[in-house]
Amino acid sequence: MDVTQLVGVAGTIGTIVAAIYGVIRFIDWRIERKIHEEPFLRKISASLRPLVIFDENSSILLDQGAMDVIGKIEVSRSTRGDKLPAEIVIYPKRHLTHAPLLQTLENELIGIVVSRGKGYEWRYQLEYQMSNDYYSGKRRFRLEVLQ
Repeated sequence: MDVTQLVGVAGTIGTIVAAIYGVIRFIDWRIERKIHEEPFLRKISASLRPLVIFDENSSILLDQGAMDVIGKIEVSRSTRGDKLPAEIVIYPKRHLTHAPLLQTLENELIGIVVSRGKGYEWRYQLEYQMSNDYYSGKRRFRLEVLQ
């Protein structure tokens, strides 16, 4: 083999290595770009841990996929003078084997008793051990659907 053939073989090998490296970098760039897109992140979040944040007026503040499973959320108030939320009823669109996890986002101590209602519904009875008037009218709750 003479020098020109060796240079040709080395050039060919270098071209193939550069092409493979370029393809790998391009694929990595596409994946990196895709995983940082908001619709993709929402889709992943909704499939892994669908949750919804709502307030005591049944307003949806943040939906991360849970409202695809839940049809409606109703919050009923106590008939006592304090008018605290006393019951939350969740109306799923389909059967949920496990009750969705309900948590308060405020600094209040609430005992939550969950039971099945009619059809697919879940009922949450709220028993306040400690409440704060500061949150009146703006209490928020987080509901996570277990799948």
